[in-house]
Amino acid sequence: MTGAPEDLTVILTTACERSRERTERAGEEASAFLEGARSGALNRSRKCVLCERGGPLEDHHIAGQRHGDLVVKVCPSCHQRLTEHQDSWDPRWQDANRTSALDRSLLLRGLVDLLEERARFVSEPGPYFSLAASLREHYAREGRTTL
Repeated sequence: MTGAPEDLTVILTTACERSRERTERAGEEASAFLEGARSGALNRSRKCVLCERGGPLEDHHIAGQRHGDLVVKVCPSCHQRLTEHQDSWDPRWQDANRTSALDRSLLLRGLVDLLEERARFVSEPGPYFSLAASLREHYAREGRTTL
């Protein structure tokens, strides 16, 4: 073994710190993405908010068109994937009967889908999946109140 043991300690400590910083930055990025979607700030994007491709963009209603006005700009390919997710939701998402509890529940579900799809296009997807999992728990609780 070459080098003094303390050299290895310094290397490992430095590597752990860099990893922690990368994870923290990725977590902040995921949180900012979620807030941008919730606030409507992502609507100003000239690129797909998921894959960041330019070109023609479409409005995707996060909670479904019948249950909310909040939209994000996505390319046709990403829009198709998000719509496929929605097609597997509770069938009430296609119902015109609205309640605030159902609308809120479906918004949470749509945000889960956005986070999971965005994770496919970032170098550090872990925080996106973690945030989506946390929202999925809230969605499940909210959804049960709408039955």
